[in-house]
Amino acid sequence: MAKYNVVQKNRREWNQDRKRQAHGEPGTGKLKQRNAPLSMSGKRKRKLQRRQNREQKEATVLKALENNMGDVDMVSAEGAIRECFLGFNLDGGKLGFPYLQLGCYQENLV
Repeated sequence: MAKYNVVQKNRREWNQDRKRQAHGEPGTGKLKQRNAPLSMSGKRKRKLQRRQNREQKEATVLKALENNMGDVDMVSAEGAIRECFLGFNLDGGKLGFPYLQLGCYQENLV
C-alpha cells in the first residue's frame, strides 16, 4: 500500500506541474482560482418555475380578492350615500325627512 501512495503522490505532482506550465502565470506558475459554473440542473429549474408560478397565481388571487372587497365596500358606500341624499332606502321604501341630515351621511359611511 505504501508503494501505491508514493506512486499516486508523484502522479498528482506531475499533473500539477503540467497544468502550471499550460495555464499558470508566466512568472510564478500559479494557477488562477476558477469560479464554479453557473449552470443549473433541469430539475432545479423546474422546481423554481413551479414555485414562481404558484406565487404568481396566489398574488393574482389576492389581487382579485382585494379588488372584489374594494368593489363591495364602494357599493355599500354608494348605497349609503344614495339613501342619505335621495331619501330612499334600497328596498324602495320612503324614508323620513330627518334622514337627509348630514349626521346620517357620516354614520352610514363609517
